Amino acid sequence: MGFTISRQSVPAIVVPQEAAEPVRFASQELKRYLGRVLGKEPIITQSADAPAIALKICKDTNLSQEGYEIRTDGQTLTISAPEPVGVVFGTYYFLTQYVGCRFTGLAPDGEYIPQRESVEIGDVAVQRKPKLWYRGLQFSKTEGLNDYPAETAIKRIDWMAKNGMNFVLYTPKYQFGEGGADRFYTDTWFFRHIYPEVRKRGLKLDMNHHNLFYWLPPEKYFKKHPEWYALRNGKRSAYPAQLAICTSNAQAVQTLVQNVLAYLREHPEVEIVGVIPEDGWGMCECEECRKLDFPDEKFCVGPVDYRKPEGENRSKARRYALLVNEVARAVKKEFPSVYVGMAAYIDIQWPPRDVVLEDNVVPWVAIYWRCGAHPLGPHSCPVNTLFWDILKEWKKAHVGRLILYEYYMGMATYRSLPFPVAEVMIREWPGLKELGVDGATIQSTGESHETYGLNYYTFARLGWEDNLEYEKVLDDYLLGMFGSVASEVRPIWETLVGNLQRIEKFGVRATPYKESVDEGCFTQNAWEFNALADSRALERFRACCRRALKKAVTDRERRQVEMLLVSIRYWELAGRAMDVYFQATRVDEKGETKKAVKLYKDFISQVDPILDHEARFVGRGWMGLSNDTDQWRRSGERARRRIEVVTTGMKNV
Repeated sequence: MGFTISRQSVPAIVVPQEAAEPVRFASQELKRYLGRVLGKEPIITQSADAPAIALKICKDTNLSQEGYEIRTDGQTLTISAPEPVGVVFGTYYFLTQYVGCRFTGLAPDGEYIPQRESVEIGDVAVQRKPKLWYRGLQFSKTEGLNDYPAETAIKRIDWMAKNGMNFVLYTPKYQFGEGGADRFYTDTWFFRHIYPEVRKRGLKLDMNHHNLFYWLPPEKYFKKHPEWYALRNGKRSAYPAQLAICTSNAQAVQTLVQNVLAYLREHPEVEIVGVIPEDGWGMCECEECRKLDFPDEKFCVGPVDYRKPEGENRSKARRYALLVNEVARAVKKEFPSVYVGMAAYIDIQWPPRDVVLEDNVVPWVAIYWRCGAHPLGPHSCPVNTLFWDILKEWKKAHVGRLILYEYYMGMATYRSLPFPVAEVMIREWPGLKELGVDGATIQSTGESHETYGLNYYTFARLGWEDNLEYEKVLDDYLLGMFGSVASEVRPIWETLVGNLQRIEKFGVRATPYKESVDEGCFTQNAWEFNALADSRALERFRACCRRALKKAVTDRERRQVEMLLVSIRYWELAGRAMDVYFQATRVDEKGETKKAVKLYKDFISQVDPILDHEARFVGRGWMGLSNDTDQWRRSGERARRRIEVVTTGMKNV
């Protein structure tokens, strides 16, 4: 008959006394979820007669570090792995594949847990290994804002483990002076509140995002050593813009190297440590740094059109590569198993032309302002073909690992609006794997996790599977999120994806927001959402939700649909406002000043109601108030400045 579990014959969970923390954690999770399914919890013990589920470490050379095996022998089922994290991944896969659970959204409301008298597992003999080495989410500095300091971050770490993700990318704020331990998102805060959740699941740490000033903090060094920082317009500056230190200053570089090594000594848990430029554009303009540059290249700090080959800054990339290699050699000597992260983005997204990177360097290539309507590939639209060509160059130039930095949340500029690229992801990743890309870290925040949950879930599946079917992935995702009413809300996702596919097919002719395919057919400007869902579509979405609410059978289903309705209202408000803003900028460019002023004022009047709507539902994982507030206020300020400029010009005529 094969292995069977039932309410009348609940299997014991067998765990060795010396089991590592993640294995013990996996046993508690198995107990908890089987208890919810069967209505009766199993016991956890060190030995038991059948029926039993055994969790253990094995030495199977056929499995990778994170792989696992699930095997039945009569009425005993064993989940084994070479490393504790594999037992965690195997336990959740067992609950998903054989018990019927779905962990597609954040717990508890984003999970589907069936209730059954019994579950027939049958005879099982399966081994699974990851298809991608790096499967990560970014944990940003907004994770602890708005009165839920660690809750959402912990929920996302929980979600990662349940879906086989492995790397937690984080960058704490530098803490300087007394009282730093209590400040939000400092290193101390992270290791006190967040890291225990990472550790008990066996996940990995990657300190690898815009952290150049963390390693050489101006708060500590600038007053005494201004020469360590970039010369800008004739003055040394502590402004955090890209390659913001003087990389020709040996003392500055060695201080940075020693700070990296000191961090690794303090935190042996870290598996990747990045040396990542600050955001923005810039580099030092001093004579010694200029000597590091290509002699035939025109000096350029930025910005440039990085979506074209002529946007490459070979000199800046060379300076950066030399710095990274200094760190990488020092790290390899003392910490041979630790990788050094490197950012390839905007004007330094191409590989360095005459510097060979150390083999322990892991560049992440930022697919920044990609076209979301087309897959990355050799015959895609111009923007995505350029990214593909850059990745091919990296694979030729670098012998070490290579990952992507992806924007499956559409970036902060997209303001928590749907970015339905999961179907595109499924089509592009087979080619990326064949090219030799080792995975991706995904820009993301807890505040808007559920808005982009299908994208994150799809990537998690791609990390373990090669042949995915979008329709089946969507079914699994919606079952997890909405349970018995999944079919009622499915048309919402079908509409969004269908309209994105229309843009893929017809290009810029299918959207009023693009003039040239060279800039991508669908990108991360918030006004472009209107090409996916107009007012009639949004009304149909609401009708879907109303039907779902009538048919919902559990409180959690009702809560999920209600939050979807709240989100749709936000999509409506935001889409309408951003369309007005788009129209204002266009007529402004044409010199139609009176019309522009009217539209700018109309846009400004819509901002506060949007922020009020978001603020009422903050912390639910559906809207990113922290990032969105900043974006809406910036747009409002830009509109006010344009009104002032335009009005002044009209008076002077």
